Amino acid sequence: AYVPPKPSTFSTQAMIALAQSLAANVARYGQLANGTTFCNVFVRDFVTNLVGSNVPELGGVVRDQLAAISSSPHWKEITNPSNWAATYADAANLAKSGHIVLAVTTAQDAHIAVVMPYDPMSGFSTLSGGRGYQVPRIAEATIRNRSTTCAAYGRNGLDSAAPLSCGFYAAQQPYIRFFVYAP
Repeated sequence: AYVPPKPSTFSTQAMIALAQSLAANVARYGQLANGTTFCNVFVRDFVTNLVGSNVPELGGVVRDQLAAISSSPHWKEITNPSNWAATYADAANLAKSGHIVLAVTTAQDAHIAVVMPYDPMSGFSTLSGGRGYQVPRIAEATIRNRSTTCAAYGRNGLDSAAPLSCGFYAAQQPYIRFFVYAP
């Protein structure tokens, strides 16, 4: 498991409160009638508010964010495609210890979310062949027309503690990359 070089300075309570506050702001992050969503803005605002300053890698759309995060010395990728169970556990454990962890993909519809400091929960994962896989919980702004199971975690596609499988389509899951902020 990856251990960031600096100890975390973010309390899990602050992370949860911030995610809940942002997820309540439907006017800023809610899906538009044309289908446009604001996951990139949600994540940028979450990290900026938590860190207390602008994080330049989080400007632009998700594709821009992924390119910047991937090449930045301030973000460390923790994805292990040969062991998704370990990747999911590492992402959840790093978040639970107060580190900022992002889940991002540009497969199909690009999406980005914040891994939240909760225990993993049972959720659907194409990477394990079905339901019951332990996946991290995320905060996000995503599409609002989802299953009733996923809708229970937020309103209008704004979630502060949904399973990863609610924010990322089954076809996207093999392409999710996880990054921890390590300035």
